[in-house]
Amino acid sequence: MAGRDKIYGNAEGYDALAAFLREHRPEYLRHLYPRQEIANFPIANFRREGFRWLREHCPLDFVQRRMDERYGSSEILDNSALT
Repeated sequence: MAGRDKIYGNAEGYDALAAFLREHRPEYLRHLYPRQEIANFPIANFRREGFRWLREHCPLDFVQRRMDERYGSSEILDNSALT
C-alpha cells in the first residue's frame, strides 16, 4: 500500500490510537506498525474501509487532520477520494 494511506504521529498518538482501536475495533490493531520513540513516524496503514471507519468514528485530532490532508474535509470518504 502506498505511503499516502499511512497515518503518521508520535508515541503519544500511537498509544491513543491503539487504545481507541482496542476498545472500539480491535481487529484494526493489525494495521499498526511497531511503536517508536521518535516524532512523526508511520503509525498505521489502513485499507479503504479502515479509513472510512476512522473518518466516521475516531475522535483523535491527528487522525482527522490526516484524513483532511489526504482526502479533503468531507464528512465521509467516498470511492472517488480513495482511488
